[in-house]
This record gives sequence, structure tokens and C-alpha cells, in this order.
Amino acid sequence: MEIYERAKRQAPDRDGVRRTKCIVVRNTAGELKDTTIQTLLDWMPDGEVGTMYWSQQSLKFELGLDSHGRATMLELPDGTRVHCSILFRALDRPDQQKKLLSLETTFAWFNEFREIPLQLMNAMVGRLGRFPGGDKTTWKGLWADSNPFDEGSQYDKYFDGAQDPEILALAKLHGKDPPKITLFEQPGGLDRDAENIPNLPGGRGYYIDMLATAKKDGRDSGWVDVHVHGKKGFLSDGLPVFAENFNPRWHVSGVALDADPSLPLAFGMDFGLDPCCLFGQRTKNGQWRILAELLAPRKMGALQFGPLILDFLVAQGWGGWDHIGIGDPSANKRNESDGKTAMEILRGMGINIRPSRVQDPMKRIEAVRSAMIMNTQDGQPGMLLDPRVKMFRKALAGGYKWRRMKTKEEQYEKRADKNMYSHICDGGQYLIVDFDGTAVTGGAKRAFKKRTAKGADWRLKTDFNPYRLT
Repeated sequence: MEIYERAKRQAPDRDGVRRTKCIVVRNTAGELKDTTIQTLLDWMPDGEVGTMYWSQQSLKFELGLDSHGRATMLELPDGTRVHCSILFRALDRPDQQKKLLSLETTFAWFNEFREIPLQLMNAMVGRLGRFPGGDKTTWKGLWADSNPFDEGSQYDKYFDGAQDPEILALAKLHGKDPPKITLFEQPGGLDRDAENIPNLPGGRGYYIDMLATAKKDGRDSGWVDVHVHGKKGFLSDGLPVFAENFNPRWHVSGVALDADPSLPLAFGMDFGLDPCCLFGQRTKNGQWRILAELLAPRKMGALQFGPLILDFLVAQGWGGWDHIGIGDPSANKRNESDGKTAMEILRGMGINIRPSRVQDPMKRIEAVRSAMIMNTQDGQPGMLLDPRVKMFRKALAGGYKWRRMKTKEEQYEKRADKNMYSHICDGGQYLIVDFDGTAVTGGAKRAFKKRTAKGADWRLKTDFNPYRLT
């Protein structure tokens, strides 16, 4: 109906026809045909207000024209007619941007947009308003609908309400309105203000049945939050490694956790081009407290990531503390360029780090699982996360998964899949399986204090450092 209303508001041309073009996007061709197009035809019946054209290459609905190109009943009280060409596209990979390059459209609708990469939505923005074009276009824009998206995802950041100062300044300089991005959030199905209840079979019982079925099927709280309560959450497919043992209501603290200066500070580190660190402490009652995580903002090696670690320690108030890092044993191999290992580079900066003594990934995974299922003597969880530790939390909730066998549909290997969550999970495994409760002191600690005595100027220069101190 948004398509219909926008098409009616387009200014008529000399022939008295209001011409527009709309692109409708869904992530797969099957869902486009079975759901999106069927919904459109329920509201705008084929043959009554327009004509649906089906082909292998293109799907199109001509709103306001019949199969012979003659005007249908869409004539407005002022005598003008509405004609809107509605094109359908299935897009689910960033490399499909080329499908949008030659399009000239007035407006667009992204259906279930959380399943579509953000890059494609941004690419579509550049194609809006090109038909009829120039001053002839009355309104251009894009709207999208979806179930709630993942917390911390690209779309979560996209709708954070922040405006780039440079864009605001340019818009003001040229007398233009800045781009407007607005998020409208509907109340959950069981909320008092839920507005769609009368249209559902069984009314509010629709969501009660959904909740009951979810509990019987063993759906996690993230699924319920998204589909029943309309909240941002985390959804996973495949076979998660830790999801059955991880309960965010039990394992995530309701308040920020403070580090204990009387206890050694440890961190597990995964190397490679996507390095990351997970910081934690083992308390006297045996609880693992996961305090913080540090993720590389882009591809980088140890030489660039080391200064970020040091700046992060200072920013957290941990500069000069006794600390020990435990990392991937492969980072102790010498590279061919200068003969140094990644760990030697970090130790040269005053970061205490050593390779993990545990090579078996299954033993490392079981160490993390044991920490989660254990309770301390005073009834506390064996592992407790600071609420700001988001990537590791999402990994435990289902992002970290077993690798699916290529030859068998629903069978999995006894090793984890390499994805965006595997790096921080590897760091957590090194931390928990290998930390013996002590931290290196002495020379490295003195080197850290000596380097930080003059402020932040000693740190290696990097072209991107979100924790740089001034």
C-alpha cells in the first residue's frame, strides 16, 4: 500500500499520467515469489488494478495497465491516471551490486531487510529518483521492513541515529536537508500496545501459541525475544557449540564488572589478520570474570595490533598491572621477512604473552564448557560476562558453530567452523584452558611503566586507533 500511495502522489505528466517505477527486493527468488509477490497480489489483484508478468529473467507488475497496455480503473478524481512499474529482484550477496547499476527507479521496498546485506541497500540509494528523473520526480526514497535484527549487527549501527558531522556541514553549505534515516519499532506481540492483534488468527493467542511451541521445541531466549517480543536479539542456524550451556540471564552480569587489582589480569589472544583479545580474571572462589574484549578494527598484524592492546589497557585503568597473555601457538613461529615471531614483537612492546600449552582444540572447548556449567561454592556462575562483552556473548549464544560436513547434510565435524565469531572464541579458549592464576612480573612490567611515564607519545603510529589517548 505504500507503493500505491507513493505512486498516487507523483505529479502527473502532460498526458495526465502519474508515472513511477519501484524496485521490490527480497533475499531469495523463492521467498520473493511465495511470500512478497503473493502479498502484493492480495492487495492489488492481477487483472483488476494491474497485470503481473512472469518470466525466467524478470518479474514485473504493471500497476494501472492491463496486459494490452490499456489503462485500468486506476483513475483519480482529478482525471489523472496512475501507472507504476514494479520490478522484483532477489539479492542476498554483496557481489550482486552489479544488478542495480543500470536501474533507474523512483523508490524501493526491501522486504525482510535483515536477510539482505547492508551494502545492497546503500547501493540502491544511489538509484533512487532517477525515474522520471530530475525535477519530474516528486518524491524519492526507500522503506524496508523486517523482524528485529541482531544486536550489534550492521543494521543496528545503521539505525543508531548518529549523523556524520561532515555530511551535516555539506548539507548546510549547499542548502540541502541531510539524509534522513528513521527506525520505527513496533511493540511485541504480548505487549499491551501491540497494534496488529485484531488481524491475527486467535488474536493475542497467536503469540501465546508461538511462545508455547518455542518452549517445547527448545528455542533459545534470543529466538523468543525476536519473534514474540519484537526485540533485537541473536539468531543462529547450524549446530552451535556452546548455546545449550549458555544462559545470558545467568552468565551475563546486570552491571559492569570491575577488575580486582589484587588479582592477576589475563587475556587470551587469537592472531592472524583479524586479531582479538579477551580479558578476564579468575577470582578466589574459582569464578571466571570476563571483563572486556578488544577486536581489531580492520585487517592488521601484531606490529599494528600491539599498540592497540597497550592503549586499551591504559584506557581501562589497567596500565602497569601484572598481566599475562596466552595465545595461539602458531604465533610463536618465525616469519620469513625478519625472523621474528608475532609474540616476540608483542613482548618487545612490553606485553607479556606466551603460547598456549594445549594444542587439542577439543580440550580447549571443553575447558570453556566446564567453566559455564560449573557453579562456585557460594552459588555463583562459574563464568560471568561483563554486559559490554558483546562479540564473545554472541559467540557463546550460537555464533560459534560446528563445521558442517560437505558430504552429509545434517552431520558435523568435531571442529568449529571458521567465521566472525571463531576468533574471539579461540581467544577465550586460550585464556580459560591455560591460565594458571599467575602473571609475569619484573622486566616487562617495568618496561611498560617506563614507556607510559611520558604519556602516550611512545606508541607506534597507526592509521586507525580508536583508543589513542591525547
